[in-house]
Amino acid sequence: MTHPLNWKARAPFPPVGNITYAQQDSLPTLPVPTLQSTLQKLKASLEPLAKSEDEYHATVKKIDAFALGAGPALQMRLEARAAEPGREHWLEEWWDDLSYLGYRQPVSLLTVVWSGQETSEPLYRSSSTSRTTVCGLIRKDY
Repeated sequence: MTHPLNWKARAPFPPVGNITYAQQDSLPTLPVPTLQSTLQKLKASLEPLAKSEDEYHATVKKIDAFALGAGPALQMRLEARAAEPGREHWLEEWWDDLSYLGYRQPVSLLTVVWSGQETSEPLYRSSSTSRTTVCGLIRKDY
């Protein structure tokens, strides 16, 4: 995604006296989580999604291989990114570009349920039967 440098800084800040962002400058920056804690959380979140124990254990082996392989080098790159001069938050640019500005599906229906999910065909271009089925399944789960 391309946009002007410092595009957020060019936007007007809330008016003086607005309490919403009054303490913004005093907040700590977002820390880079350790590789170990990230991988532990990944394992825990994948366990209920695995179709079998064999599938889960195979996935854990891949995660452990990543921890011993490319993981530490990528972790160092994240930490270097966080330490770059002038960068407020290491995640902010990716969050804005990939989660908000780069996602072009209709927002009202798909905001939470499908956020970030890629499908073979956008929901708004699929048949009304498909849309009705998906909406029914979503409603059933919530």
